[in-house]
Amino acid sequence: MKKTGTNNRNLETFRIFPYIAWALIAAFAFEVYSMTIHLKAATTELRAQTAFTEAQAKANPTQIKSFEPPTKK
Repeated sequence: MKKTGTNNRNLETFRIFPYIAWALIAAFAFEVYSMTIHLKAATTELRAQTAFTEAQAKANPTQIKSFEPPTKK
């Protein structure tokens, strides 16, 4: 098919394209790193809550003082 009346320049032909492409790659990598850090923190918190809940479940009912997990300070 013949293109008529359109600009035949590709995106890759622009001089700034490599810089924009690398900036997008770096931004994506930073976003993935940020999500990984948040996921690690959430996993650690859930692990602590699970350990507390298991300890409460195994404890004698008369020894349970509170069902609230200890808070971080």
